[in-house]
Amino acid sequence: MLAGVRPYVLIRFIEQRFGEQHNLAESNISPWRRAVCGDLTSAFNFSNPNDAFPTLPSTSGYVPADKNRHPDYVPLPPAIQAVPRQEPGVRPARALPYELFVRVHGEGAEKTVTLRFVNTGNAGAVFQVYRANSPDAPRTYTAEAGKRLQDQFALNADGTYDFTVHGPNGFLRRFTGRPVARSWWNGSDIARPEVLEGYDVANGNLQLRLENVGSAHCKFTVVNAYDPKHAIKRVVRGGDTDELYLDLRNAHGWYDLAITVDTDPLFARRFAGHVETGRSSMSDPALGA
Repeated sequence: MLAGVRPYVLIRFIEQRFGEQHNLAESNISPWRRAVCGDLTSAFNFSNPNDAFPTLPSTSGYVPADKNRHPDYVPLPPAIQAVPRQEPGVRPARALPYELFVRVHGEGAEKTVTLRFVNTGNAGAVFQVYRANSPDAPRTYTAEAGKRLQDQFALNADGTYDFTVHGPNGFLRRFTGRPVARSWWNGSDIARPEVLEGYDVANGNLQLRLENVGSAHCKFTVVNAYDPKHAIKRVVRGGDTDELYLDLRNAHGWYDLAITVDTDPLFARRFAGHVETGRSSMSDPALGA
């Protein structure tokens, strides 16, 4: 996909730079490519440019001893190979235009689950949906900026669902569980948990809404992979909600939350990604850790 997208990114950069002055507009870039391809301008800090040149590693060890070229030289791969490791530490990161949500809704009577993709950001985004315990191939969905779409899935043979959704810049959502038929839970003493997230864009933090639309209480457990020693537990009564505010400053706005409940071992939610504020930030501190 990158090989097909790269020329359009460069063309869009030229459009941005010279389009207004010379009336340049490439007609062969489709609306879909314009929705998902950037124009490189967000990669540059024009208001506060950094003119310092980074220190590069020395290449003197690759110079032949006789100082001559050897076109017949064939380098040998290492006898013991290993996957390269990510350098530790964080690096400055430019602001990105993403603000994405995925919502799940299951109906046990209909034996279906609906995924809703919501894009309230300023750039289009591509979501990839993977289903566990299912022969279905991964599906891809493109949501334009300011748009939303949805799709419906049949439950697995055992009546459960397990979806993992990937998006740009480390965006990840996972939903597992078993929808309860309305005829069953009406009047029954059971909990029906759900979790919704919201972004505190001004401060780069995350808000969670812990919902229980059933009649019995349940206990939510929230574990942040960036602070695993401090699990948060909240009891929510039937028909009630609880608000949870997460301060992400120590992780530069990055989060990776695993959420479970004590009343249903199949129920799990995972929320991971970065809260964009419109300001420059830092790279994911978990990379290379």
